[in-house]
Amino acid sequence: MDSYDTLVLFLAVALAVFLVLGIIFMVYLIRISRRVHEITEKARAAADNVESAARIFRKSAGPAVFSRIVANVVESWRHSKGKKEKS
Repeated sequence: MDSYDTLVLFLAVALAVFLVLGIIFMVYLIRISRRVHEITEKARAAADNVESAARIFRKSAGPAVFSRIVANVVESWRHSKGKKEKS
């Protein structure tokens, strides 16, 4: 075996090792990309849920403020009426 054969053998083994490592790396990369895709889908669904909840709160905020004002007026009216009866 001369130096040419040794060099060819060494390069063939190195190529085979890098090919196997590349295949393993690609398999892991595909797995990671699938997991990232699943996580982004879950995050998108959560964001949609939060957005719909915010829309509901926005729609109900006006009536809630109005009912709070009415409750405060009624409470102050009761409180003032109670003071007049005690005097």
